[in-house]
Amino acid sequence: MALNVEVKADEVVRLVIQQLYELGYNESAERLEKESGIQLEAPAVAHFRESILSGNWTTAEGLLPSLRKSDGAGLKESKFLIRRQKFLEALENKDFPRALHVLQHELTPLGIWIDKVHKLSRLMMCSSEEQLRKESHWDGSKGTSRQRLLESLQHYISPERMLAPHRLQTLLLQAMAYQTSRCLEHNTHEAVQSLCRDHQCERTTLAYKTSYTLEGHTDEIWSLAFSNNGEHLVTASKDATAMIWETKTFTRKATLKGHSRPISFCAWSPDDSMILTVGKDHVVKLWSSDGEYLRTFEKHTKEVTACAWLSDGLRFLTASLDGTLYFWTVTGTILQKWTCHEPTDLVVWPDSSKFIVALAHCMLSCFDLETLSSEPLWSVTEDGLVTCLNLSRDGRYMLISLISGPIHLWDLEIRAVIRRYTGHQQDRMVIRSCLGGIDEKFVASGSTDGKVYIWHRYLEQLVHVLEGHKEMVNSVAWHPTHPHMLASASDDRTVRIWGL
Repeated sequence: MALNVEVKADEVVRLVIQQLYELGYNESAERLEKESGIQLEAPAVAHFRESILSGNWTTAEGLLPSLRKSDGAGLKESKFLIRRQKFLEALENKDFPRALHVLQHELTPLGIWIDKVHKLSRLMMCSSEEQLRKESHWDGSKGTSRQRLLESLQHYISPERMLAPHRLQTLLLQAMAYQTSRCLEHNTHEAVQSLCRDHQCERTTLAYKTSYTLEGHTDEIWSLAFSNNGEHLVTASKDATAMIWETKTFTRKATLKGHSRPISFCAWSPDDSMILTVGKDHVVKLWSSDGEYLRTFEKHTKEVTACAWLSDGLRFLTASLDGTLYFWTVTGTILQKWTCHEPTDLVVWPDSSKFIVALAHCMLSCFDLETLSSEPLWSVTEDGLVTCLNLSRDGRYMLISLISGPIHLWDLEIRAVIRRYTGHQQDRMVIRSCLGGIDEKFVASGSTDGKVYIWHRYLEQLVHVLEGHKEMVNSVAWHPTHPHMLASASDDRTVRIWGL
């Protein structure tokens, strides 16, 4: 697609001049400046840079008005950053009267970032230079702090007057990142091989062939999960057992027996030392990673649909169709109970500050795990019954599978659907989808037609359809450290491991 933009010749020349200087080709850079009549930067900019790097704060502040962006904003912020550096260097030199003067008569009168001023004032109590550096996250006047100050000031200075360091290199890296983000097959951390041609991966970086077929369950397999370190896989089945598999050879390590009815979901603890299994017998069971039975949690009165660990590995949540959510410790203590309408799935934020639960009347509700309030922080409505929630690693995005229709990707900051993935068959069945691959660039889901579907997360385009299962695929899981490996669980009583 052609872009209706104009590349200004003088900007290109300035970028080339800067790059030549940064590569050490000073004579070539000077010759280009002379030939083009375009200077990399005005003398005032060089003076400003030298003033910052040499600690001549008065001169640096005096030059600021002539370097600001056209809207004139950022003068106070720029002065704050310079005076903060002056304050810290005075403390570093144990010149406490000067530091106090800067704090009271230069920083405070600016009237901005008052919380930062308060934090700076507490640094007056530091008993050593080491403590000062640690608490201020600052490496001293002889470290990189002045260069970092210059980089921070760049935000408030007009790029027409002063280019950010390595600007051409930054643009090239952005171009390469854009190309890889648009490549349907790219699933590796390897960079674009050449700037001289457009990037396009061959079909060798996504899982698309069956590497292993795991057999052992005697009925439909409903759920599976890789351990967080990727060394094991746990599978849960309608046959009321769960199985642990080693992922080096995909041999069975243990069979977990104890449930009296089908197991609907399983989850590894954050440190991979324990496994939770839940199911239609209304109970939650805890197992060691070796398959040893540890404890049963009995409180729900109907099928338990989901469970989720907190990051400390000592607490977890469970959801049941009896309309309750319980907050447990691994020793069996109940910390809180929430009542809501038939929860079907839940996820916990990476920092364990809150959780989201999907309810049977097409509602998503977010609860606070710090206050344990019975009232949700917020609630939103989906287009249908939610069967699966899958949170991105950074906690900002959530993949949602519905009882019918497309899979949705939500941006939780704006609480809205931003992507939709179509092509698979749902047919009012519970099918669990997931994010995966390099930087969670792909979306995978099972389907009632016995196939695994893989979409490009950002382009919403179907990339691969994996065939091999004989019946419906209920759940998929991407390996956490091998972006080319995907596991799928099916009604045909097998698990397939897909690889290159």
